[in-house]
Amino acid sequence: MSDTDRDPWLTSTEAAERAGIQARTFRKYVDMELAPPPDDPDADRPANRRIYRWRTSTIDHWMANRVGQGRRRDLVNGKRPVKIAGAERIAEWPG
Repeated sequence: MSDTDRDPWLTSTEAAERAGIQARTFRKYVDMELAPPPDDPDADRPANRRIYRWRTSTIDHWMANRVGQGRRRDLVNGKRPVKIAGAERIAEWPG
């Protein structure tokens, strides 16, 4: 059994599916350097024809260690708190 059989290549679509996100989100993460760069950049083709690939182990490691995992702490009852400009002044009005 070769190394490729034990640790197969994934396209960006397959990597996104494995991570449970949309393919376009994964590609954006790669562009923003929030996901790992491709293990196989396919540099011998023109830029518009490249097929980037990642090893399964690379994606698994990224998923286990990626930033932003977990529950959002800025939500109140599942919604963002609404800030109203001048709300602190309204509370001071006599009435």
